[in-house]
Amino acid sequence: MNIFKRYMAGVLAGVMMFGLAACGDKSAKSKAGKQNNVQNTINQQVAKESSSEETTEATTEATTEATTEASTEATTLAAAAGNDTSGWNPDVSAEDIEKYSSEDADIDLTKMDSNMIYSTVYQLTYDAHSYEGKIVKMKGQYYVGVDEETGVTYHFVLMKDALACCQQGIEFIWGDGSHVYPDEYPADGTDVIVRGTFETYKDNPDDPYEYCRIGNASLEVVNE
Repeated sequence: MNIFKRYMAGVLAGVMMFGLAACGDKSAKSKAGKQNNVQNTINQQVAKESSSEETTEATTEATTEATTEASTEATTLAAAAGNDTSGWNPDVSAEDIEKYSSEDADIDLTKMDSNMIYSTVYQLTYDAHSYEGKIVKMKGQYYVGVDEETGVTYHFVLMKDALACCQQGIEFIWGDGSHVYPDEYPADGTDVIVRGTFETYKDNPDDPYEYCRIGNASLEVVNE
């Protein structure tokens, strides 16, 4: 079952585990009914990261907890992947989000903890048009995905906390999109800071669904 259909059914915690790319609209919720290729790539990377960084003991414990305590499919998914979504707030307000502004960003995710990142990304995607044009700044690991059928390359940042939980991925376009991959891009897994304009777009003019990304973005490699 498509994860955005699960979300529309009210299974919110599981959806947030994967990160959101397809944009919803409070007045047209049907827009959140489909994933595009970048979302599939993000989902795969989140699963890969979770799998590689969990110990056998942690995975077993999480699975047992899911089997015993889960009352919904979302709770089962979140526990199985080792993600704690208990603290995120789907009803966080625009005023709360804008408290995390900075000199160079209207919404600065680099100043947020993992739960606030969850809540903010949810709002950015669910009520996307309210945030269009906002300058968004984020820090995480750079990854790329290529659609084998179309040859289209997608670039995104995967954000996670020190325990590798609460992972969120957001697509971005570096500058005007003319930077050459892979020559000008960092390697997968490189720590980066991306800052640009939040926008919605369609895969093609006939697509009834819209998707979210950070456009006209700067890309800075973090040397720590």
